[in-house]
Amino acid sequence: MRKHLTLAVLGALAVTATVDVRPAEAQARCCVQFYDHQNADGNRDQIIDSFTKQINAMQLAIIEAMRLGTGQLTGNLREQSTARANMADVQDDRNVVGNIERARLDAIREAASGASSCNVITSASGGTLGAKITQAVAAQSKDIKDFNLGRNGMPSAQGTDMGIKARIDLHCSKFASPMDVSSGLCQSGGNSQMADANQSIAESLWYSEDGTTRTLSKERAEAARAYIINAVAPVPLGGLPENAARSQAGREAAAARMEAAARDSLPAAILSEQLARREGNYGGQSNGTGGNIENWAKETAKRVVGYSNTQFPNGVSWLDYFELRSKGFFFDTTQNVATQGSSAGQAIKDMGLAVQWMAYQNYEIWAQLEKTNATLATMLSIQQEQATGRSRVIR
Repeated sequence: MRKHLTLAVLGALAVTATVDVRPAEAQARCCVQFYDHQNADGNRDQIIDSFTKQINAMQLAIIEAMRLGTGQLTGNLREQSTARANMADVQDDRNVVGNIERARLDAIREAASGASSCNVITSASGGTLGAKITQAVAAQSKDIKDFNLGRNGMPSAQGTDMGIKARIDLHCSKFASPMDVSSGLCQSGGNSQMADANQSIAESLWYSEDGTTRTLSKERAEAARAYIINAVAPVPLGGLPENAARSQAGREAAAARMEAAARDSLPAAILSEQLARREGNYGGQSNGTGGNIENWAKETAKRVVGYSNTQFPNGVSWLDYFELRSKGFFFDTTQNVATQGSSAGQAIKDMGLAVQWMAYQNYEIWAQLEKTNATLATMLSIQQEQATGRSRVIR
């Protein structure tokens, strides 16, 4: 538009100059016979003046056009800058919104539980089995002590021989082998599947029906109790006759019985704990979510390599619970696959649960080491007695 304006101004100047020249040309034709220098000079001055004015006007028009063009260019640049600024603001707003949404999604993912969380939470009530173990150990240890010392109506109350007879009678009724019958020890055989189970730890205390579950049936648990008696108190001390400890010799015999009973109680408690850890709960323990430990064990076993067909027919003992939970961290294929798709936060949670379980395992290791130390200390005490000649034989 500015270019057209400039051309229009130049055209107008040219037309004006043409009109202004015409009177001078007419005057010259009237005086063709004479050359009028004054008239020519006047015409020249008029032409120069006219051209000068028109050129000045044209310059002003060009300057104005350039000024207007510069202003338009400035306006265009300002609009472009404003547009860029607006676009940057919009883009920045979208980036902020995107970052907020991304942070929200990340927070949701980080808040999600790890692959092992559900299994760990569901099985947490298995810890209640520990309280039952303590009670069972105390009861079993008391029975062994009573049998050894002939208390609370035990057959050994009538003496050592009656205690031994009671052991043999139990063996013949439940655990007799064909050799026991042929030798005359027993009148008839017991359950052929349980033959000599009270004499073998692998057939009683450490028995496993299918190689996976270690929970003992009621029959195997009874065989384990008989095994502990055979191992700890095969020849019970028996009850003391009335007034037997009134004499000096009687008091010495009573003191020796106390020594023997104290030392017998240590292996009795250790073996009783192993039995308690293998006894089933028969009905399950509520886990607070409407199920029980047996349901948890069966569902978990389906996912753990080597346990897919385990049914836990005798309930779930503490040892089965402990072993299944420990192996589940590595042999649970479903959980391991889910872990591969977990976020960093979920993976950290799974690691935390594993470390917490390891902390509990360390406690169990410490507890077993404590029992080992007690056993070693007792053995050392016996050796010291024998070495110094202070040992008293009461059997």
